[in-house]
Amino acid sequence: MAQYRIKELLKERNMTQKELAQRIGVSAVSLNRYMTGNPSVSSLEKIAEALDVEISELFVHRKAGETDTSITCPHCGNKFHIVIKGEAYGKEGI
Repeated sequence: MAQYRIKELLKERNMTQKELAQRIGVSAVSLNRYMTGNPSVSSLEKIAEALDVEISELFVHRKAGETDTSITCPHCGNKFHIVIKGEAYGKEGI
């Protein structure tokens, strides 16, 4: 099962789960199920949009030193490998 950063992102934005649920048009119970279960891609898109982040930011990040650059889709279970191209990625001021 995928792990999500939704609670962390809510805290960063001083937003409650109830407020997020209202923004995406679902009940607080439904949002809780999304956060602990297997939400659809469309649900993840709505959550990401409401939090003003990319969908990939909803997933728990790997720890420093880990080299696996893949995420698992919470909907279908398929693994997607992430490729970051370009030298500018991660540099300050860019």
